[in-house]
Amino acid sequence: MDYKRVLLRVSAYALAFSALTVSGRPPSVQADTIEVNLTFDLKDSHIGGPANDFPMAWNTPFISFPKVHPVAGDSLRISTRFVDQVTNQPQRLRISDLGITDVVEDTFGRADGDPSLLVEARHLNTFTFHDVVGDILSNPVSVFTDSGGAGIGAHAFSNLTNTAFSFTGITWQIDFSELTYLSGDGFNQTLFAVGGDQVEVVQNIWVPVNIKPGPCTNRLNANSRGNLRVSIQGTAEFDVTTIDPASIRLEGVAASRSALRDVSGQVDPSSCTEGGADGFIDLTLDFDRQSIIAVIGDVQDGEVVPLTLLGTLVNGTPIQGQDVVVILKKGKH
Repeated sequence: MDYKRVLLRVSAYALAFSALTVSGRPPSVQADTIEVNLTFDLKDSHIGGPANDFPMAWNTPFISFPKVHPVAGDSLRISTRFVDQVTNQPQRLRISDLGITDVVEDTFGRADGDPSLLVEARHLNTFTFHDVVGDILSNPVSVFTDSGGAGIGAHAFSNLTNTAFSFTGITWQIDFSELTYLSGDGFNQTLFAVGGDQVEVVQNIWVPVNIKPGPCTNRLNANSRGNLRVSIQGTAEFDVTTIDPASIRLEGVAASRSALRDVSGQVDPSSCTEGGADGFIDLTLDFDRQSIIAVIGDVQDGEVVPLTLLGTLVNGTPIQGQDVVVILKKGKH
């Protein structure tokens, strides 16, 4: 019997998709990971309080995608990114006071036109929040579940935070240790929901970020120690003193120190020049180099890697910026 590996990229609001790869595997080959990537406009979801038929502070309607057919031993990874359908810009969902009695809930439902679907399953579920800004105690969140019927669900009762955090999407990974189809042959709907005392859509403020201010090429030696300096650049429109330095994370890594100083102006990518001090105060931050390398993972010499900086203003407004580094490994140059 052949099992299929399906890699799908889906635009939820357009209901369009492309099958990226389909290949058969004999039963003796390593289990498959099925990827389903969705974009979803938060304006199409229920936000701010429990719905009559679904008592959560935030939930999507069921999002449809082409049918998938996982089997026992497979993993299914459903990643949903929040994107404004009109502007194509990322959206951010902010949850306040997600406590021990609130849940992360997901449902993986039966395929359209297949009301006969009936399954029994045992599976480990992992929920991962994307681009988190704020305090969060557990990311990812894991729960082991027995479920079945016309769909598969998971409910993570977890004290993620006692304050507030925001995120730009969520990934639900299901690792099936057991899965039996009693009838029907697949799934094509999913729903995500999170509880909280207050739920709202907030917009990121994009800030200019300059890694290694001064040098034109941001070379990052994968084998060296010490700190990696990054500046958030002040401009006539943006005052860096409104930033909360303790909130800043570069690829999830906190800064070891910060300072206010005028270190550089805007970079001109076309000529690879910097204007030097420009009269506007910048926020400089030092990050442990090896911690950044560990987060980046396996990289090649000369590889260009984008690094994302996240944080908040002192009033809680989320900020985001990005610059790139060029990987350098000793002995290569």
